[in-house]
Amino acid sequence: MNKNDLACHPIYFPTKVAIVDDDIDYLSHLGLLLDDRLTYDLFTSPSEALYKIRSRESGNQSLAASCFHSLAQVESAKTAGWSIDLRRIHGLVHNAQRFSHFTVLIVDYAMPEMNGIELCRRLAGVPIKKILLTGKADSAVAVEAFNQGLIDQYIRKEDVNIASVLNQVVQRMIDRFFAEACVVPNPALSAEAPYLFDQIFIDWFANIRAQQNVVEYYLWGWHLLGGYVMVTENGEVKLLMVQTPEHAMAHYEIARDDNISLVTLTKIGKREVIPMIGADGLAWHQRLYPALEIGNYRCVIVKAQEVEGFDTPPNVGYSYRQYLEDCNK
Repeated sequence: MNKNDLACHPIYFPTKVAIVDDDIDYLSHLGLLLDDRLTYDLFTSPSEALYKIRSRESGNQSLAASCFHSLAQVESAKTAGWSIDLRRIHGLVHNAQRFSHFTVLIVDYAMPEMNGIELCRRLAGVPIKKILLTGKADSAVAVEAFNQGLIDQYIRKEDVNIASVLNQVVQRMIDRFFAEACVVPNPALSAEAPYLFDQIFIDWFANIRAQQNVVEYYLWGWHLLGGYVMVTENGEVKLLMVQTPEHAMAHYEIARDDNISLVTLTKIGKREVIPMIGADGLAWHQRLYPALEIGNYRCVIVKAQEVEGFDTPPNVGYSYRQYLEDCNK
């Protein structure tokens, strides 16, 4: 289980690592050390890497900008509650280039064209996490660069456990990237979606993603329900519905006012089922889903195609599996 499995971000999908070293043999070796689930680009030229990363991760096309814009509408949460703009989410899950964003840079310090710290300095302002590889003689320089905020981490090349250390650090940097890129400026989100910060839910969500091969997930909200749009490696879309105690109270009051049967009302009151109540004209009491108890929350997972009135298609246009296959061609 990697570091991201322990996190619960508003938005997450696989991204790419950039590796820079003028020694082509060592560069290829580094690529082989990375986890098979990670994709990467190799650069022997720091200038080429600088150009490629800047062109991909700067301005409105950057991954950070996409994540922020997809969540920007929650600023209205103070008065209207939060909901994810599904059109923006669709823009991400149907963007065939989403997996080619760089979130982490691994760069050697000693290179003749430009040393690794200078490359990191020139990438200041670009939202990418920087890992510097150093020899014994370069440790003091690396510490100074870290203290100045030019790099996020440094690793010694001679570390006997470099493979495991490198993968742990890379996963931690990816996790940190999404944590920072998806920061929502409105504190109301923590009140409306408290499960994002609940360790019981976080652990359960990590297990669900592993069990169901979920590689992408996007925060979701729809008429007194929260949760996630989840996408498997093969591109199948699922909904994770999460009912908070506050949602449950509202559901019970609506059900009581609608004069539904006592049996159904009792099930809703006991939180044995989750009603999907919407403004689409469908009879909500025909959309009752058996609830799974996760701490203070009730959850259910359904395929997107099984939910009438929900406008996410059952599959994405370009899956991570397709991307991996294209990378190996």
